[in-house]
Formats: sequence, C-alpha cells, structure tokens
Amino acid sequence: MVEYRNDNGGGWIHPPVFDYFRFLNVRNSPQAEKLQTRIAALDNLPTLPSVAVEMVRRWHEPDLSIRSITELLSHDPSLSAKVLQVANSSSLGLRKKVTSLNHAAALLGLNALRCITLGVTVFQSFADQKKEWAREINLDEFWRHSLAVAVAAEMLAVRFGWPNPEEAFLGGLLHDIGKIGLLCTIPQDYVPVMEQAAVGTRSLIEYESESLSISHTDVGKRIAERWNFPDIFRNAIWLHHQTPQTGRLKPDQLSSLIYVADHLTRRARIGNSGNQVFFHDDSWLIDNYGFSDNDLHDFTAELLSRAQEVGGHLNLPIPTIDIYLKALEDANRSLSRSSLDIETERRKSLRTAEVMQIVSEINQMRIQEELEVDLLARAVNLIRDRFQLPWMVVMTHDPGQMAIEGVICSKELGKPQTFYRSLAQVNSTIDSDLNRKGILDLLGDTVLSGGRRINLRDEVMRVLETGQLSAIPIEMGHEYRGECLVDTSGSRIIDAESRMALDTVIEAAMGLQERSHLYRKLQAEAEALIEATRRETETMRQIFHVERLASVGRLAAGAAHEINNPLAVISGKAQLLMMEEKEPKRSKALQEIVEQTERISKIISDLMGFARPTQPMVSEFNLTSLVENSLQMAHHASRAHRWPR
Repeated sequence: MVEYRNDNGGGWIHPPVFDYFRFLNVRNSPQAEKLQTRIAALDNLPTLPSVAVEMVRRWHEPDLSIRSITELLSHDPSLSAKVLQVANSSSLGLRKKVTSLNHAAALLGLNALRCITLGVTVFQSFADQKKEWAREINLDEFWRHSLAVAVAAEMLAVRFGWPNPEEAFLGGLLHDIGKIGLLCTIPQDYVPVMEQAAVGTRSLIEYESESLSISHTDVGKRIAERWNFPDIFRNAIWLHHQTPQTGRLKPDQLSSLIYVADHLTRRARIGNSGNQVFFHDDSWLIDNYGFSDNDLHDFTAELLSRAQEVGGHLNLPIPTIDIYLKALEDANRSLSRSSLDIETERRKSLRTAEVMQIVSEINQMRIQEELEVDLLARAVNLIRDRFQLPWMVVMTHDPGQMAIEGVICSKELGKPQTFYRSLAQVNSTIDSDLNRKGILDLLGDTVLSGGRRINLRDEVMRVLETGQLSAIPIEMGHEYRGECLVDTSGSRIIDAESRMALDTVIEAAMGLQERSHLYRKLQAEAEALIEATRRETETMRQIFHVERLASVGRLAAGAAHEINNPLAVISGKAQLLMMEEKEPKRSKALQEIVEQTERISKIISDLMGFARPTQPMVSEFNLTSLVENSLQMAHHASRAHRWPR
C-alpha cells in the first residue's frame, strides 16, 4: 500500500481508507452542514462529453485499441480536429501533413491519444464557466500552470523510467481541477480566498481550509469520482499537496510526482494557480531527486520550450521570451518582496524585543521597597527614555479612595515628579466612580513631590497647542482607572505598531502599580490578622483564667460542705465540755476551740460567697466588727509571712 505524509503533522495517511468527513469529525456540527451544502453545489458542474465518459470507462480495458478510440473520436469533429492538430505539430517532425484521423492516431500512440482526448474535453467542459469571477481570476494563467505541470510531470516520468508518461501528463493537467470546481460553485466565497492567498505567506490549501472548511483537493476528488476517473487520477488529484517521501519516484506514486512537478513549474514561474509560497529550495531537489544545478537549468529550459509547444495545441499560447521575462520579473518582484518582508520582520522583531525588554525591566522592579506612586514614577521614567517622549503625564484613580495620584515628566522638570490630589478637597460632591472626562476635568493647581506648584490643565493645553498630544485611557479589569497623556512630537511613536508598543509598556507600568497596591493591601491585612490573632490569644487567656477561678469556686463550694460537718461536731463537743468544765484554764482552752471553729466557718462562708456570689444589697452593718475582723485577718497574714527587720 502506498503511504503519503501529512503536511499538518498528522502522521501517515493511507489513501484507500482515508475518510475526509471522519477526519474533520464535525458530522453533526454547523460546520459540517455548511460543508455539505457546498459539496452539494458541485452537482451544478458540467458533465463530460460521451466520448470522454466512454474513454474513462474503458481506460484499463486490455482490448482497448487505437482503432476503438478513433471510432469514438470520429463522432466528435472538434476532438478529431484537435488530434490532427497535435499530429501535425513540429514536435513529431513529419515532412508530410497528416490528414487522416487513423494516421494521426497511429503516429501519436494509444496513451497519447487517450490523454489528449481527456485533456481537451476537460478544457472544453469548463470553457463556458467564465462568469463574474473570471474578471478577478486570470483563468488562462491557471490553465498555463496546469499545462506546464502536466509537461513537467511527463518529463519527470521519463526521467525516472515510468512505463506510461502520458498518465503523468494527464494527472498534472487535471491536478488542480478542484479550484475550477470551487470557482464554478461558490465564486463569491472562493475568489476572496484566492486573493488572500496571492499575497499571503501560507499555502492556498491552508487558507481554503480556514475560510471554507474544505480544500480544492477534496473538491477535485469529488469531481474525479463524478466523472468516473480511474483511481490513479483520483488519488493524484486528491493527494498532490501531501509532501512525498524523498528519493526515487515509483510509478505508483503519481501524486508525489505531481507534487515535484508543481514545485518545478512554480519555480519556473509558468502560469499561476494560487500563490507562490515555496516550502523547499533547490537543495531539496538536489539532495532528494538527483538534480544538479546544471540539470535544473536544462530541465527548466526544456520545460519552457515544451510548454510553449503543447500550449499551442490547446489554443493556449505560451511565448517563450515572455515566459523568461515574466519569470525574471516575478522572481525579482518576489525577491524584493521577500527582502522587504525580511526587513520588516527584522524591524518588528527588534521592536518587539525592545518592548519585551522594557516590560521585563518594569516587572523586575521590587514592589516591597517603594510606594505605588514612586514605583510608577520609575516605570514612567523608563518608558519616557526608551520612547524619547518630551512630555508625559500619568494619572490614576483608586476607586476605594477619593484621590488622584500620578506622575509628570518633562524636560523642564528634569526627573519625574509625583503628585497627589484629594478629591474631597477639590469638590465634596464628586462621585467616586469617575469617568474619562471627569478625571480630566479635575486638572488644576497641583503641588509636586519636589515642592513646585504647577497647573496641570495649563500644561495639557500648552502641549495641545505646541506638540502632538495623545491620550491613552488606562483600564484595570475592564474598569477605567486613569489617563496617560503623552507628547509624541519628535519621539519614536511614529506608527500604529509603535503606538501599540507604548500601550503595552504603559499597561505593564500600571500592572506594576496594581501589584504594589495589592502588596500594600495584603501587608495591611496581614498586620490586621496578626493583631486579631493577638487579641484572640489574650481573650483565650482571660477565658482560661476565668475558668480556673470558676473551678476554684466549685472546689470551695464542695469543700465547704465537707468541712462544716466536722467543724460542727468539734464546736458542739467543745461547748458541751466547756459547760461541764470547772477549771478556768481548761475552760478558756475550750472557749478558744469554739472561737477558732467559728472563725473557720466564717472563712468557709466567705469562700462560698466567692463561689456563689449574691447580688449586692444595702443593709445595716457594725463597723466595729468589720474593723476587728480586718485586723484579725491582717494579724494572721503577718504571722504567715516573715517580714524583714
């Protein structure tokens, strides 16, 4: 099985099993419906004459003979005349004019006769298709290209020893038939695609797939199927844009042969069927197909000569001298365009690299070290120097604060100066959601960071009168945040690209300010979080202390009950003994026991009051008793501590 490489990086494609609709995988999408509609329009294409249909049907019949072909041709006078014209061409070198169709057929041979018949009928089938789109597309140039590809394919077939070079000729002649099919069915869509490809930098088939969701190779395959072309021609028409395997071309690789023939034809600048984008240079031919520099020169010269001769047979004259001049003119134009494109790309690359350098320097500024407006001043100064701006003002508005801050740069001020204006001081009725006009209306007397007072409105009017003032709105997240005013006179802002570059670096500067603002905000939130954590820790400590005191109270309440019971027993026994005791000394000791038990009971009552506090209330109280109790507690406390002398 023959394999063909996919240019789009999709691996290897096997022609017999490849399904275009399955490859797109858009069977149920609107794109598929649109594609089906366009393919259905191919039903409007012309049909081949009966002679050609019969020729195609019998193409591979073993008993097909010259006589059977001449019998078919005899029914079509125009085809017969064309065969006689070819037989009498100078390429055969006959001294006597050929007047018999049988004689002409015998001289040309079976394969040449078949290819001439099909080639002429295809030309004639589309002869009446020149409508409105023919004014935009040079159809003669298209057929010249197709004819030259046919000649180049036949020459390559001979070079590689193919048994039937005539098949290569016919395959080359019909390889781009899908383009005519698209022009005939959807000219309003296809003409703009061809015009786009004529000045583009990609292949025509890429523009087709991008704009139409279908390529001329797919349409050509559909036409070949409708006309019942043999498989070798169907696959050649369908796959001739697939990059071939390098090396010697085999007879079953007709599409690869046509790919190389198309490259050689476009290299010689014969005709035009799309764009002139080249994906290979001469080294590709030299390294892979055995050409040398001399071979390429000789091959091109012979191709031009034979294309001129064959073009005469099909009423498509190709003057040799004009081809040379046109090829030279096209080559010079292409070279100039390429040089101009290269220079343009070089300048664009340098400008892009410079812009990226500025953006990189801005992004590398440390946001931790300076305030937002000071960082903005550094970035603005960098932008002013790189773009050579004589004057520049950046004003930003923070929606969360009623204030405007910014930076002004000018030759008179020297280094950038920052400023800050409180909107509440300007007008207390100003809405916090400022628009573009609103922020410009607030320009007026402003004190700069250097201490100088300046009227920003007068500065703007001065630049407006003497320079080239350009205003660039500043947005953050689709929200208007401020304005950048620059004087572009004498600067490097000279075109749309440089203006876009300025927009890019200003956006980077505002991004720096925004990051700094977010850093300060996060820093403040972090400090607030630390303080909240500290307060929470202190609260938890206090709660823990309260819980401990509550535990002590609960312990005291439980202990009071357990202690009061034995105290009551001790106090009662002491009182009973004291009633029976007659000796004064022992009676006094018992009295002291009773008093101390009462004292312990009083302490327990105090603990109970702490554990189960009651609501305070005003009542009568003996101050003498309070003083005595206090002195007694102090006396016991003094005995518990050893006071220094």
